[in-house]
Amino acid sequence: MGAHVMIVDLNEEKGLERVERIFTDRGRAWFIRANIAHPDAIEAAVRQVADTGEGRIDVLVNAAQFFAMPQGAGVGHR
Repeated sequence: MGAHVMIVDLNEEKGLERVERIFTDRGRAWFIRANIAHPDAIEAAVRQVADTGEGRIDVLVNAAQFFAMPQGAGVGHR
């Protein structure tokens, strides 16, 4: 039976590349474009994943990264 993988990412090109790699290895995967910096986008993506996965999510891996420069780090607007 195996896992059904949902790739949720803002970068559509990279997300679709990951889906293709999973398909190449005989897996099943789908892509959802979402900006998870916004709570409403997270809720919509979770609903879409749950709808596709027969109403359940067995495993969730959050590998999102957010980089914030500390104030005074020498980077700013001019």
